[in-house]
Amino acid sequence: MNNICLHINNWGKLGGIECTVMDLSEAFPEFFHILLTLNRSVEDYEYIAHLRNRGVQYMCCGGPPMLSSRALSEIKPFAVFLHNTRGSQVQRGCLEPYRVIAVHHNVTRPIVKADIDWFVSDYVRSRYDTDKMPYAFTLPPTVLSTPYLTIRRPDKKPVIGRIQSDTLLHKGKIPGKFFELIKQVKGADSFIAGRDAPRKPGATPEYLSRCDIFAIWGDTKESWSRVATEANLSGIPVVARDMADGLAEQLRKSEGGILVQTEEEFVSVLQTLVDNKEMREAIGRQGKVWCMKNATLMPIRNALIDHFLKWSIDVL
Repeated sequence: MNNICLHINNWGKLGGIECTVMDLSEAFPEFFHILLTLNRSVEDYEYIAHLRNRGVQYMCCGGPPMLSSRALSEIKPFAVFLHNTRGSQVQRGCLEPYRVIAVHHNVTRPIVKADIDWFVSDYVRSRYDTDKMPYAFTLPPTVLSTPYLTIRRPDKKPVIGRIQSDTLLHKGKIPGKFFELIKQVKGADSFIAGRDAPRKPGATPEYLSRCDIFAIWGDTKESWSRVATEANLSGIPVVARDMADGLAEQLRKSEGGILVQTEEEFVSVLQTLVDNKEMREAIGRQGKVWCMKNATLMPIRNALIDHFLKWSIDVL
């Protein structure tokens, strides 16, 4: 029996994909998980240490950012997860002897032929022709719920929070306008990771314990929002700019937040939630119920475990 599950990602730093890999290792503890990063130019050693503490082995390609037959033959996995891996990053023919799960955290082309295609939202899936895929499904990124379910908040002045890894910050995930808008809300404090506390691996549950409302106003489209899932799991509502994207799809499905169109509406809704504790707790509970059913470990385990058990004993 082969128990090695290999994950391919692009960068050696903390982001939503890397958190998903760590939580996939929790969803499938009977297998040994390796994360192989293709690009060597960025490596965050605090994140790598955290990854290893979570039981995931870290490796990085020593040469060009390309998945090769040599690397695969040395690792000998029973399954290969491709996390936003473009066809141009894969050596021709190297994946043919292996079972492949393409995880579409975003739109990535050229597409790689896979046994299973997992889309994190219908927003992403709509950009592909899934009729030509052997097995495709849509499921949110998996989140280990345990650290969020035990969060308790003291009765205090409401706090508007925002937590985000440093990926794509330069493209406007948290623009200067966001800080201007939350300053207009009266009767609330704010907590912003990166400003009020350092961004660091594993800190999200502790940071969410300080927040009563989660706010997202940015210039980027999201395929899904892991931090919104984590906020809902911790029992707080999300107020977000409607970008007609995966985050908007997420909040419409979960009803764990409120979507807004304008800056004025963003401030107004935040003010309403600051002033109405019962309303923010009710929305937070609704989001929590939906996320527990759809975005934790069991849904992805149910979707893949039969395949994994068969593949791990097959001789290819």
